[in-house]
Amino acid sequence: MNGVKNDAIDVVRSTNLLSILFTITLLCITLYLSVSQIFDWFYMIYLLFMSIIFFIAFIFLERKSSNPLLDLSLFMRNRTFTAANLTAFLNYTSTFSIVFVFSIYLQVILKYTPFTTGMILISEPIFMVIFSPISGKLSDKYGSREIAAIGMGLIGIAFTALAFLNIQTVWDVIIPLSIIGIGFGLFSAPNTHSVMSSVTENKFGIASGTLGTVRFTGQLASIVLASTILASSLPKAMLLKLFSGFENSITLTYFNAFISGFKEVMLVSGILSLIGVYTSLLKTKTDNSIVLKH
Repeated sequence: MNGVKNDAIDVVRSTNLLSILFTITLLCITLYLSVSQIFDWFYMIYLLFMSIIFFIAFIFLERKSSNPLLDLSLFMRNRTFTAANLTAFLNYTSTFSIVFVFSIYLQVILKYTPFTTGMILISEPIFMVIFSPISGKLSDKYGSREIAAIGMGLIGIAFTALAFLNIQTVWDVIIPLSIIGIGFGLFSAPNTHSVMSSVTENKFGIASGTLGTVRFTGQLASIVLASTILASSLPKAMLLKLFSGFENSITLTYFNAFISGFKEVMLVSGILSLIGVYTSLLKTKTDNSIVLKH
């Protein structure tokens, strides 16, 4: 009895250690990308080295653990699982910063009130909610990877259009955001189905946890990426005021610089989404996955 209890304690300790290492890795890389925008990239490079060291330690202990936090063998042996998770990461990296970036653009550049800005931004989640249940039925008929790829394609096209579009009216924002919402609605459920159907039943918990971690990491990367690109276009003091809400206007000198940074964010998001079209379609050559019912 004591042996079983000791084994359980060892499992908990191992899991906690792995969780701490992974958390510190994410914290260090996020701090490096965020704080370096304010201070200096080279001055804060020790955070980057720390993240690499902790990540290596995480991988080393993960491979030796009898109860791994992430089953790395799934990534190495199951291309469908790897591709679906990678696509989820690309999706959240490209889309999660929408509210953050557009709220600044609509209020600072187009001079909309916070209430009007919120009403404009709600167009994206509305279409996402409408098309999410439809995507499940479509994936049953045409295949989850194909529908997810179509969703990523729509998102990529909308972002790319925003990168080259001269935004002047509210419809120049609502229409692309609605297309992104449709794309996200078509992508989400089929992508989850691809992940879960690529593993056997005893791996459902690990697969679900892995996908959740990938989503969170993508959301984190999205905010960091967008803020890093915008930081390259504006002075640090002005950027901090815009991000914190203390400033809702911008001088003529930096007006075009902000628009340029905004378009770069859109273009990068578009490229990531279009890459996701390809990764959505990847699958394991010998597919031993099970079939899930919606």
